[in-house]
Amino acid sequence: MRVFFLTLFFSLFFSACVQTEPKSTIATITDKCVLSDFSIKDIKGIKQSDGFMKSQIIGKNESNSYKQLEYKIVWLDKNGFVIKSILSNWRKVSADANQPFYITNTSPSTKADDFRIYIRQNNKEVVCEHQ
Repeated sequence: MRVFFLTLFFSLFFSACVQTEPKSTIATITDKCVLSDFSIKDIKGIKQSDGFMKSQIIGKNESNSYKQLEYKIVWLDKNGFVIKSILSNWRKVSADANQPFYITNTSPSTKADDFRIYIRQNNKEVVCEHQ
């Protein structure tokens, strides 16, 4: 019963935090030229029964050509501190023309309570404004 309420709480908490705009504080697109070609459609996070957190990001390549992106997820504990992990390195994801792409990950620790995702293209790291 306790697991049910925890799952319900985290589901409601993260569904309330979901932003669909690329300039949200949850999804930061770090290459200004990516903004015209990509959009973030959905961001989900849930605490699993084993204590690990799972994240899923759904984006869409709005362009007419195949694109290669990189992403990294930074996991945070309940106090907002970064949980250091080799899993927070840049990883590649493919995005077919005019198609959705999916990024799914599991936290490196049961201490994870939140996450941030960063997406870039061509190793350019120009941080977008959040206002």
